[in-house]
Amino acid sequence: AEYMGDVEQGIPGSPQQPMLSLAELKDRARDAKLRDKEQKKMVLRYSEPKTLFSNERTMLSWLNASLKLGGIGTALITFFAHEWVPLLLGTGLWTIAMAYMIYAGVRYRQRARALVTGTQGPFLDLYGPVSFVTCICVAIATYVVFFLAYSPKAKVSNS
Repeated sequence: AEYMGDVEQGIPGSPQQPMLSLAELKDRARDAKLRDKEQKKMVLRYSEPKTLFSNERTMLSWLNASLKLGGIGTALITFFAHEWVPLLLGTGLWTIAMAYMIYAGVRYRQRARALVTGTQGPFLDLYGPVSFVTCICVAIATYVVFFLAYSPKAKVSNS
């Protein structure tokens, strides 16, 4: 095989590697920089435990708030158990609370998987918090209405 100089080397400007324009070189450098930045972001996101703990704290906050919603349901059932509407509402609030607990667990797993694998996960949640706050406001308003309308008396046992 005869030596063909720069062609075998693959040097830009050789017949196999045509000379790149300045704009093309700048574009390639910019793309390489962007790739490096994205790789660094993924490594930083994965390498810092605070992001994983933040995800866990978020899930625990959702569970805490869900238990409070269930507590309002328990109060409705406890104070107004002789009426069927508060009983139904209290049971409904516990059902909603359990649905949000499941939702919190699912979102935790999705975000944890995205953080560990370094993929672009579902980090932004537009509808969950808004719907949850709406449920809490409706639950508190319902409790206050029933409490004012029925004004329950404390039950004291005679034993």
